[in-house]
Amino acid sequence: MRQESGNDGTAWFRPARRMVIFLCMLLLDVPVFGEQTTGNLIADGGMEEWRSVEPGKGEWDYFGVACKGIEFGRDEKQGILAPKILSQFYECKVFKPETGDVHSGHKALRLKGQFYLSGSGIADGYNTKEGDVYLVRYWVKGAGQTLMAIHVYGDGTSQILETKGKAEKDRWSLIEERVQVVGRAPTTIYPRLWASEEMLFDDVSIVRVLREDELTLVQVPADCQERVAFASEASGPIVVDGKLDEPAWSKAVQWAGFRPFQNQQALAAAPPKFRVLFDADNIYFGFEIPLNGCAQTLRELQSRPLMDGVGKPLAKTDAYSGRESMELFLQPPGQSQYWQFAASLDGYRYDGAGWMARGTGRGSRRSA
Repeated sequence: MRQESGNDGTAWFRPARRMVIFLCMLLLDVPVFGEQTTGNLIADGGMEEWRSVEPGKGEWDYFGVACKGIEFGRDEKQGILAPKILSQFYECKVFKPETGDVHSGHKALRLKGQFYLSGSGIADGYNTKEGDVYLVRYWVKGAGQTLMAIHVYGDGTSQILETKGKAEKDRWSLIEERVQVVGRAPTTIYPRLWASEEMLFDDVSIVRVLREDELTLVQVPADCQERVAFASEASGPIVVDGKLDEPAWSKAVQWAGFRPFQNQQALAAAPPKFRVLFDADNIYFGFEIPLNGCAQTLRELQSRPLMDGVGKPLAKTDAYSGRESMELFLQPPGQSQYWQFAASLDGYRYDGAGWMARGTGRGSRRSA
């Protein structure tokens, strides 16, 4: 690439005989589902807020008498510890806080049996309609089975559309469920968490996918239609290691503005972001991509490597993978040739080149 500088210190590029491209991809483990959703419908999914119910006071009759036989957590005054997430018990055996082994924060829940989850009190809360879709997400550790059951009141029921993840004895695992409400006249939901054996739970989330009449699309501003990004000059060496921690990255301009493929007039609900750097020899692209359950997804991909026609694992240095991947296409203005670069979460890398047929939007491609 041949560099030409602007008056503001940024730069753009024209094609030269040799071009070296480096991709740095940082995937963020954040609760992003690729859909617009409500906030967390349950109260304190992190299990951080607990209160003490002392003998003879408040709800003691419920905890100490009606729920006799449950192994509770207790404070120094023998008060029963109850978290904000608890609504009521249902065939429960063990229910107490855990502070020595947590997924995040300071506390988790040690559970055997079932209990109903208290709502967070946000607008519309547990109210539901036919066709509503709920996304369930929680972390669990232990040898046993677990399920978030969503009970539906009114003339309706729920069905699990998809489940991801599996509990493991010696490490925290992410469980995800996609649940839909069906029926003629459902009114409300009531979530219930179940564990077949004594297990640990943390960071529980239930959100509802927004209905069509609730969606708020952010229109692309008129002055952003060209989608022009600028490169910043690297102030020091850049290490291509998937980490954007060099000082130059923090000084580079961050760009977003990605759009759903199906609707180019609206911004994506959870768009990736990127920065571009250059030095005398190279141009660097750094991407930050929100991915729900990144660590769990990586483990699943690593257990299913890409294979060739005879069942032999493909080399990661020259293999295209569309599984949790990003692609970058570069095409100089006025030219039919383009360059393609791809990288996947589990380490597959591919680069190629091709030519666009004039007026067709199609082209041929070859590996580089």
